[in-house]
Amino acid sequence: RHISSYSGAAVDQTYFALRLAIAGIIAPKGQPYPLLLDDPFAQYDDERLIKAMQFLTTYKDSQIILATCQKRGSDIGNSFYRL
Repeated sequence: RHISSYSGAAVDQTYFALRLAIAGIIAPKGQPYPLLLDDPFAQYDDERLIKAMQFLTTYKDSQIILATCQKRGSDIGNSFYRL
């Protein structure tokens, strides 16, 4: 299928997965690395956003800086992260 047949959220999710995969490849093996995320979930619905936040908790030893312009992102994030 052509990429234009997918929703903006699905495309964003694909790019997010690709960026995390690349970070995992270039990061030092066995060492945590920081993640700086600039509003990667802007187009996600609430369910997809919650799942993405849950997934990020698997990066237990990494520092995650998540910038968002959406109140719901910070509200949902407060339940997962120490701010």
